[in-house]
Amino acid sequence: MLKIIRKNPFYYLLYALIFLIGLVLLASFPKTESVQWINNHWTPARDIFFRFYTYLGEGWVLVALCLILFFRNKWWGWMALLSFALTTIISQLMKQVIYPNEARPFAVLKEVGLLHVVNGVEIHLTNSFPSGHTITAFSIATLLAYHTKNKLISALLLVYAVGVAYSRMYLGQHFLVDTTFGSLIGVLTTMVSIYIVERVRDKKNKGKILQAKS
Repeated sequence: MLKIIRKNPFYYLLYALIFLIGLVLLASFPKTESVQWINNHWTPARDIFFRFYTYLGEGWVLVALCLILFFRNKWWGWMALLSFALTTIISQLMKQVIYPNEARPFAVLKEVGLLHVVNGVEIHLTNSFPSGHTITAFSIATLLAYHTKNKLISALLLVYAVGVAYSRMYLGQHFLVDTTFGSLIGVLTTMVSIYIVERVRDKKNKGKILQAKS
């Protein structure tokens, strides 16, 4: 795993800072306060932007990335495919089995007027933890960060992922705890996926070398 971090230490250092900020905010404010603050700072323009921006955290984006990476390099494609499979399994296991009745913001803040409803957004009331969109976004960011050492690109990848997490709270779909730990699941699961595929690739390459020598 350290080998993966060494490929782009800037990305992981910056993510660690983001995750730490999330933990500090979780420890400093009540569960409902952060989502209310974000959701209540709305404008018509932000409603439109975040309504559509949040789609960048849906599973089809990661599936599309799988296909693109397979055309570029089959091993990169396998990394993305395994990451998609593992993040989906973990997300659904936690949502449907471990925390099946975890209430979402609109279920907790039932009083009229406490949360702003964005037109066109379907309101969900359960399966709050963790945020699947956030898991997917940070998985995509981590996959792409593995293939670059450019600090600007790495930072922009995290801006994209944090933006998806923010959109989930802006739309009143998740709490900060859902997105903070969703990000961690996305990053760690993707690192494990990369590690597994790298090990398989290394073994195959060693096998080919041994065959060539014999």
